[in-house]
Amino acid sequence: MQNVSGQIGFTRDGVDTKNLAARYLGLPMQINAVRRKPGGVKTNSVFVSGQMSVASILRSYDIDLPPAFNGVSPWQVQLDVRQPDNAPADVSLKATSDLQGTAIVLPEPLAKSASTPLPTTIEVNFSAPDRDWWIRVPELLEGRIRVVDEKVESMAFALGGSNNTVLPWTGIAVNGNVDVVDAQAWVDFALDISESADESASKEVFPLFANLHAAQARVGSQLFGAMHYTAFRDGTHQVHRVDNDFVAGELLLRKTNQASEPLLLQLDFLDRELLAAMGEESEGGNVTDPSLDPRELPPFNISVKKLKWDNWQFSRVSLRTRPEDYGMAITGLSAKQDSMRVSGSGRWSVRERGGQLDHSTSIDVNSTFLDVGRAVAEIGGGQTLASGVGEVALSLRWPSEAYAPDLASIAGQLFFNLRNGRILTVDPGAGRILGLFALQALPRRLTLDFRDLYESGLEYSAVNGNFSIMDGVASTESLRLSGPVAEILVRGKTDFVNQKYDQNIEVLPRVSGALPLLGILSGGAAVGVTALVADEILKGVGLNLDEVGRRQYILGGSWEEPTWSLVPQPRSQAVTRAQ
Repeated sequence: MQNVSGQIGFTRDGVDTKNLAARYLGLPMQINAVRRKPGGVKTNSVFVSGQMSVASILRSYDIDLPPAFNGVSPWQVQLDVRQPDNAPADVSLKATSDLQGTAIVLPEPLAKSASTPLPTTIEVNFSAPDRDWWIRVPELLEGRIRVVDEKVESMAFALGGSNNTVLPWTGIAVNGNVDVVDAQAWVDFALDISESADESASKEVFPLFANLHAAQARVGSQLFGAMHYTAFRDGTHQVHRVDNDFVAGELLLRKTNQASEPLLLQLDFLDRELLAAMGEESEGGNVTDPSLDPRELPPFNISVKKLKWDNWQFSRVSLRTRPEDYGMAITGLSAKQDSMRVSGSGRWSVRERGGQLDHSTSIDVNSTFLDVGRAVAEIGGGQTLASGVGEVALSLRWPSEAYAPDLASIAGQLFFNLRNGRILTVDPGAGRILGLFALQALPRRLTLDFRDLYESGLEYSAVNGNFSIMDGVASTESLRLSGPVAEILVRGKTDFVNQKYDQNIEVLPRVSGALPLLGILSGGAAVGVTALVADEILKGVGLNLDEVGRRQYILGGSWEEPTWSLVPQPRSQAVTRAQ
């Protein structure tokens, strides 16, 4: 204490003091002392009352939690020195407060406003061998803190009625059950502690051990069901593990942090829905993390065994990043599946404007398909395609965070080249996106019925083209399909947001190429040869059956129920073009 003033009275039995003034950690308080004899045991009691700052008290014990406690509250402290006959003195302290005036800036379930009362008791017996401090908040937590040589050595907290306050050798232990935990906020808090400990590269991060069950995990304004959180130390890392229906895996931090050392995130499963909830407004109307800035994030090395992105699923995904002056560089992006290989890179940029951060993200991806049909089915596109090989290149950008693409404002380019496969007639899935599913219905729209040839799908020798994407709409002037049944050219748009088609499709059926096979199927080899000879005779007089069969269609409607309309073509125009 400092600036002590007043009178201290001494009697034959002990101290008798009234209204002694002092300052403790800069705040005023009042001290009273009295001699008592409860139960026949001589006791000197000192009563201290006044405003105290929890943050200042913690810092005095070298505990600096970035900013976990704000404000001051009235406290009452009682120090008892009992002197039993023929026994050593017993010294104990008890402090109580309802924490009115102190805001606990910790994530849920420990957060509280300055105006909310939270009855709290702190007790310690200085005569006990361990001299542990005990913190009790009814129905919320029970804590135990061990101080050695005026430094905190270890802490244990039991939540939700648990009484597991077994202290670790050093560090913090958390056990118990809670109703709701703000998962994202606790991750941010853990990273803040890690960064505050990084002032010296050799300073070891305070160990954390946890076994915590939550009935609901909150991210942003959404609840994501039950969660089990564990934390422990391995040989070189502080490990944080989460198991939930939307994410399962581990975050590994080096025990001795270094700014250039990437954070290792090794996940068994991740659902993008969880990522999309980050940065949303919470139920209280506050942005979950308004300070999220990719320039301030540490480098990441992320691996995900299974990634669910809306209706899509990817396997063995990896991502490497590093902070840059403009934001974050995505230095490596890859996914590996049995029938597909994906690699790419990108950047997440920010610009400050009016006190807010404007985000933009760009990404470039190249994919190689060893079996197009199998790969599309594996990632959740359904049985749309069969067999085939090819390549796809994608370049996209959107005006938001890297983990929260805005479908309505996505822009970019898509290039693809597929070979030797089939477009199936069932389970449209991913085929709806580019209109490929609708193409499988074309043979039924042609004048001649090729049912025997297309029942197993629309075969192609090549499908290639490019799409320009703007505001969630993909437009093309050159999507071309070549196959034994037809040559098809697609121009027009596909609306991702409203899931609608607006395309013009020109079809040149390969009637002449199919005639011999049709003849064989219907009447034997001789008929097939006759059909072939007839086709050659017609070409000799200037009539091309393929050109005669050319058709133009308008494809509209929704992805679920596409509509076809045939563009009328005068007979004279068809004959003239054939000649």
